[in-house]
Amino acid sequence: MAFWTVAISCISAAEGHFMDFHIVYVAALLVSISWTMQVLRYFVYVAVARLAHAALAHGVRMPGGAVEAFCGTMSGPAFGDICMGAVLVPVIAAVRSFARAINALSGGNDEFLFSCCQGCCLSVSEKLMGRVNRWGFVHVGARGKAFCVASRDVWSLFVLRGMAKLVDSDLTGSFCFLSAVTGGTLASLVAGSWALAMDRDRKELALPISFYSFLIGYYMVFYLIPLRLFLFFLCLSALVTT
Repeated sequence: MAFWTVAISCISAAEGHFMDFHIVYVAALLVSISWTMQVLRYFVYVAVARLAHAALAHGVRMPGGAVEAFCGTMSGPAFGDICMGAVLVPVIAAVRSFARAINALSGGNDEFLFSCCQGCCLSVSEKLMGRVNRWGFVHVGARGKAFCVASRDVWSLFVLRGMAKLVDSDLTGSFCFLSAVTGGTLASLVAGSWALAMDRDRKELALPISFYSFLIGYYMVFYLIPLRLFLFFLCLSALVTT
């Protein structure tokens, strides 16, 4: 976040011919920070799943413990799957959210356009979810599978056990999103107020500072809460197993 903030500040302060495209640079940095946070999140998922699988499934401890699990994930082929999944999973989630929005808007509407759009979106989202989903990262870490193969196998298990609808109705994503928006709003409020208080003559800086602070607060909260929930349920399952 510190490096990203410095980059944003340099782009805002720089002048010259290349700064005519500063909006493009800012957009590239926004995409970069989003992808980086996704990679960090799923990297921890895969490393912890690898460590937990050795302890819970085989009853053995890795010689290097958490250090070996994290270093092995970083230097192994799983890191490429994590980077690829960090690109695909948000796109699939966006498609699925759009399908749900269309479904909610259509309601009982029987118009041909709504019916076709709803059916197409739901069909595409179902197909994509069966091949690319965030639950596949568990098998990437535990069994060393490729990401797409792991996603397909995990979703097949959900369907086979009758858990697909239960998993699809998970409310933790909504909870994390609302918490992240709250954290980002608080960060934006504090940073914007601080900017106005420090330099009243340049009030135009308060808006970009508030916007970038919102993004930093949003990403920090959004990706820390799922990590804590993941570790909490992992510890809970370990206690139940033992």
